[in-house]
Formats: sequence, C-alpha cells, structure tokens
Amino acid sequence: MKCPVIRPLCVFALVIAIGIGGSCKKARQRGIDDIKASGQLLMLTNAPFPPYEFYAAGGELVGVDIDIARRIARHLGVELSVGIRPFDELLPALAAGEADMVLAGLTINAERLKQASFSQPYIDAMQYLIILSTANIKVLEDLSGKTIGAQAGSTGEELIATAIADGPLHKTDCQLLALSDPTEAVAKVLNGELDAVVVDDTVALQLTAGHAVLSATPLFSQSGAMLSEQYGVAVSPSNPELLSAVNEVITELKSSGELSAMLKKYEAMTSQPPTAPGRVGQ
Repeated sequence: MKCPVIRPLCVFALVIAIGIGGSCKKARQRGIDDIKASGQLLMLTNAPFPPYEFYAAGGELVGVDIDIARRIARHLGVELSVGIRPFDELLPALAAGEADMVLAGLTINAERLKQASFSQPYIDAMQYLIILSTANIKVLEDLSGKTIGAQAGSTGEELIATAIADGPLHKTDCQLLALSDPTEAVAKVLNGELDAVVVDDTVALQLTAGHAVLSATPLFSQSGAMLSEQYGVAVSPSNPELLSAVNEVITELKSSGELSAMLKKYEAMTSQPPTAPGRVGQ
C-alpha cells in the first residue's frame, strides 16, 4: 500500500505495517543495503514539536529534524518516509524494526543508550520552564508544592519525577502531570491548572511567543547549575553503517553552517503559538 504524500514527504501510518516487501508482520531490523534496495528511509517522530517537527500552514510536516532526515535520505540515494508515533513509543518501535531511525528532538542519555545507538549531538539544549510572567520560580527548588506538567517519557518528566521521589522536591506536595501536547500545556498554565511546564529551551521560547503573560525561563538547580542536554539521531545498535552515514551528514551540516540556518529558518516560521496539538519535553 502506498502512503499519502504531503508535498515531497511520505508519512506512513500510526501503526506501521511497512517491512521489507510490505509485510504487515513485525519487521526485522533493516540494514543499509535493505534501505537502499527498498528506496525508502523510514523515520519515526512525534509532532508538533516546533521548530524540530511541526505542521506548516498548509498541513506539510516540516522542521529541523525533517530537513536533517531528508539530507540523510539523499546521502543514501533514497526517499524519506516519516511515521508519527506517541513520543514514549518511538524507541520501542525502533527496537521492533518498525523504522530505521528516530529524529524527534531526542535527548541522549544513559537510559536511552541501552535501547539505541545515537549519532553525534546535533543540538545543545537546556531545560526551560513555561510559567506565568508573575510567577517567582527560578530554580528547581522553587517548584516545591507546585503542579508541574511534562511530556510522558521525556527527560523533563524524568527530572521532575526524580526530584519528587528522592530529590529537592521530595515530600513537598509537588505533583507531576503527564501531558500529551504543548498546546494543552500552555492552556493549562494560562488557566491556572498548572504552575509550570518543563520543556526544552527552543520549544519553550516558540510556545510562549505572543503570550505576554507567559515567560520561558531557564531551569537551574539550587547550586546554580544549568540543566542541559544534547539531541541525537537514534538508530538500531545492529546498524553501524547507517549510524556512520548519519554522522557524516550531521558533520557536514554543522561544519557548513546549514544546521544553524535550518534552526533560524524554522524558529522564524514558528514565532507564533502553534494552532495544532503537539508535545513538550524530550
């Protein structure tokens, strides 16, 4: 079955049934020769997450991650197909052989390195808070007793959950709410259901643009340390050739300045609050 084309991009179904030869059975992990033979590179993501993946006004899926993936596909001489999945299903789906790689503003950390191999970092990010401009919240400990939102499966959720379990927010009546999208998160901060939302820096700045009553602010520890992380492309550990090709493309994009240009381009496109559902935190 052919998948619908949104401009030059092919987006495959939520429940992926694309294997080698189109089988609906659980696919084995494809090697780089299989990818080239099929003519398609299968990428998984979760959108919207501006400026990394989001829907443009005409419904086209665009963003930094999409452009990087297109360049990887071009490097391999194949077309790009993109599948949309819930964020916390991305790495399990990759491990199940349902895609060749994941680009989703995905933070590299020790737990995820147990599930996948990661490329060299292509983005340095920081944890930010979306809060009301009048809120006096500057460091992690200021969240004591607050209700905080974060994406299920994200590093933001992990950070707050750990702080509540045995860290600075332990026994402070702090509550963590798992959210499905940043539009919901912004609305809940605006109407007072949430005191704060943890999300990566670029996304926080994009989501608060146009909301004078909202603030996007860096999240620091009590010691003054900034909570930072790095994004990478995830591939199967059994696919070192694909990982090598991904790293070649990222190296080229970084050294040429194209990656910085992509980020500026899509930040400009998402300078207003999104109108479609999306997600927070990675």
